[in-house]
Amino acid sequence: MDRADHAGAVVIGGGITGCSVAYHLARAGVRDVSLVEKGELTSGSTCHAAGLVTQFNPSPTMMRFRRYSIELYRELGVFETVGSLRFASSKEQLMELQRTASRARGIGLDVELVSADEAARLMPAITTRSLFGAVWVPGDGSLDPHTATHALARAARELGAQVTTGVRVTGIELSNRGAISAVVTETTSCPTTCPASAIPTTSCTASRRPRA
Repeated sequence: MDRADHAGAVVIGGGITGCSVAYHLARAGVRDVSLVEKGELTSGSTCHAAGLVTQFNPSPTMMRFRRYSIELYRELGVFETVGSLRFASSKEQLMELQRTASRARGIGLDVELVSADEAARLMPAITTRSLFGAVWVPGDGSLDPHTATHALARAARELGAQVTTGVRVTGIELSNRGAISAVVTETTSCPTTCPASAIPTTSCTASRRPRA
C-alpha cells in the first residue's frame, strides 16, 4: 500500500459540516488539512437540506453560533436575507417567545415581538385565528446547501486544505496508546504524527495539533 504525506488533520465526509470543519481548521492555522469524501461534495444528507438559516434559539450560545454562521455565509456570498417568523398559538408560547427574544436582544440580535395582525401582514399566507403573536427576525434567511458547501470547500482550498472526492475511507489505524496514527483509504494510508481524537459527528474528524 502506498502511503500519502502526513496530514495535520483528516476530515472524513464532504457535506456542509465536513467542509466547514476543514475550512475552520485551516483558518485556525492547522497545517496540511485533508478532507476525504467517498462520493462528490454534498452527495449525502446535505443535498436534502431545505437551506433555511435562523439565529433564534432558546440558548444564547446557540444564537451566537448561528449568528456567526450567517456572517460567514454572507462573506462567502451564498446567503439571502428574507427574515423569519416564529408563531405563538397560545399565551404560554407567546411568553416563551418573549423570554427568548429578551435573551436574543441581550446578545445583540435584532428581534422584534409583533402582533398577530403584523405577523399576517409580513406573511399574508397565514391566518390570525388562534395566533397570539410572533417573533420577527429580519436577519434570518436561506441558502442553497450545494452552493454553500462548495463555497466552504473553495475557501478551505484557498487556505491550503486539500479536498479529495471519490475516495472511500476504509479504516482508522491506532497507535499502541490508542491514539489515531493514520486514516486508511481504498488506495493509501495517510499517517499522522500528533495525538488525535475522532469526533463521531455527521462528518467524522481526526483532528491534530498544528505542527511546529
